[in-house]
Amino acid sequence: MPRAHADQAARPAGWLAALNDDGIGAAPLEYLIECRMSLARDALRRSTRSISELAFATGYESESAFSTAFRRVVGSSPKQFRDAAHSG
Repeated sequence: MPRAHADQAARPAGWLAALNDDGIGAAPLEYLIECRMSLARDALRRSTRSISELAFATGYESESAFSTAFRRVVGSSPKQFRDAAHSG
């Protein structure tokens, strides 16, 4: 399983294990999800790309999976986040 996550992050397999050992404080998959959501938040603030395009660009295979993960981590849907970022 770590090999698959490392492949998805485009990093060597040992890289994810080293993150946890170096005091990141999160399991490798949690760290990967946080990184993806950070990229997504930045893109939603600045980009006009569709939610579907952002989903694929951040490594999700569907807009639905991306939106579910985004809502779980951020607390709002990607559309709500984008609308709020552009309204203020």
